[in-house]
Amino acid sequence: MRRMTPNTTVELVPIEVEPLTIGDRFRANVRRLMRQQNLSQAGLAERLNELGKRSQQSAVAELLTSTSSPRADWIELMARVFGVRESDLLESQSEFSDE
Repeated sequence: MRRMTPNTTVELVPIEVEPLTIGDRFRANVRRLMRQQNLSQAGLAERLNELGKRSQQSAVAELLTSTSSPRADWIELMARVFGVRESDLLESQSEFSDE
């Protein structure tokens, strides 16, 4: 075993931790889908507006940083925007399927 001294550099490797709450999983899945579709917060707000949900980028930002669970209407709209099932937005990323 290598002995560590005060000047030893330790490389930290990031690990992915599964979100714990439904709200956390929802936000993680929405962010992941946004990355996959190369969609900004403004772009997501624009898609929501096209579906009849008057939204601004600030509302999307609040949704993605909120600590509360998402409302049912937001879950339904996001599923429509991304073309996934509502349950896909609430499952852990490892459970997410493209069926």
